[in-house]
Amino acid sequence: MLTRLADLFAQKQWHQKALDVYEHLLLITSQKDDVLYKMGAIFYQLEQIDQAQTLWKQALQNNPHNIRLLTNLGVISLQQGNTPQAIQYWENGLQQAPTDPDLIHNLVFVYTQTKQPSRAIQILQNALQINPHDTAFQSTLHNLQTQ
Repeated sequence: MLTRLADLFAQKQWHQKALDVYEHLLLITSQKDDVLYKMGAIFYQLEQIDQAQTLWKQALQNNPHNIRLLTNLGVISLQQGNTPQAIQYWENGLQQAPTDPDLIHNLVFVYTQTKQPSRAIQILQNALQINPHDTAFQSTLHNLQTQ
């Protein structure tokens, strides 16, 4: 019940009310990583990136295989200019979800930007072995191979 209330506050962008309820939920719930994730998302929306990063790292300690957390922490790392850390987060996520489109997109982008197109191609080929009918992966792979 409280989770739905906090989610509603967050949806309506009543950030402080949502954060207050989430803070209370942290004291009483076993789903701490989900609450920390949602609190981090609010801080990210408010452009309080350091606070979002701190909360998401705490949540990742509780659930080190959470793809949303790995994806978002990679984005923050890239925004902060820490490309190797972003790659590490996304590569870790890719081990858990080898066809996740966000992870693949992010990794292909960063490997292309860092002049490592062979790694980008390898990631796409691996994803296509699992999901050979993904037209987005096929198209991106074709574009990389013809550059």
